Amino acid sequence: MLSMRVTEARKVSPGNTGRGGYDMDNRLPKQARLEQAKDKSGNPVSTSSGKSKRSVVTGMWGLAGIGLDLAGAVAGFTLLGWWADSHWQTSPRYTLVGVILGLIGGMYNLIRRALAASKDAAANRKDADGDG
Repeated sequence: MLSMRVTEARKVSPGNTGRGGYDMDNRLPKQARLEQAKDKSGNPVSTSSGKSKRSVVTGMWGLAGIGLDLAGAVAGFTLLGWWADSHWQTSPRYTLVGVILGLIGGMYNLIRRALAASKDAAANRKDADGDG
């Protein structure tokens, strides 16, 4: 009984692939689909910049996160070095080591995440230009 309901709900006409009832061979290119898109009130979605406001804000938070990673690594290792200096009475030695380790670790994370973001942006740009 349940399987009959599922097959009735998913009516597939000949020539369709069965994925949501769309003919994947005759699908519109990505740019044409974007131009036909409408928001909830029925107004056309602006595609002049190629990015929605949400993706721009998400990208800015990602960049802020990269900067906070760097600052957190430097601050954390500096505090750890300061604690070691106060524990073993070796005034600037471990604090400087903490700063250097924090900078190295933070820069490593910054470069790694920036390269990943660059690859994602290049893939999105390639996707927008040629739809695959």
